[in-house]
Amino acid sequence: ALAYYFANKEALVEAAYVHVFDRTNERIRTAVAGKRGVPALRAFLVEVLPTTELTRLEARIVLPFWSRTVTDERLARLNDAAMRRWRHELGALIAEGREDGDVTVDTADDVLVEQFLATALGLQVLGLLPEAPTSPDVQQAMLDAALAGLSPR
Repeated sequence: ALAYYFANKEALVEAAYVHVFDRTNERIRTAVAGKRGVPALRAFLVEVLPTTELTRLEARIVLPFWSRTVTDERLARLNDAAMRRWRHELGALIAEGREDGDVTVDTADDVLVEQFLATALGLQVLGLLPEAPTSPDVQQAMLDAALAGLSPR
């Protein structure tokens, strides 16, 4: 039934990815509203983790998209643009955390951005493993442990 609306499977995969990315960004905007720095960073990343029925469904859409970016330059550019946006937003939140005194680690901000992005995106894979997925509680604990590392005592 969907084939009628899309020229090919790649177009369907692209449309699904764009939809998921847009919906995730809407949730992120809502989650970070009124927050800044580390609390906003946590709120942002929680929306990416596959810890709910909705976010697990979204991860099931994103994973096949990522596999196609390896061989489809157009899809790769789309993903790269999305990740550039998230890198910029995560970097701004980390900078706010530094201003607020909540990020004191010596690690460069761009490295922290990559660490948090890799954690969130990696958990999209681990959270969907069929035999032993990483549970939502463990995902949240991993995120909190990484955030605690921003200000070692």
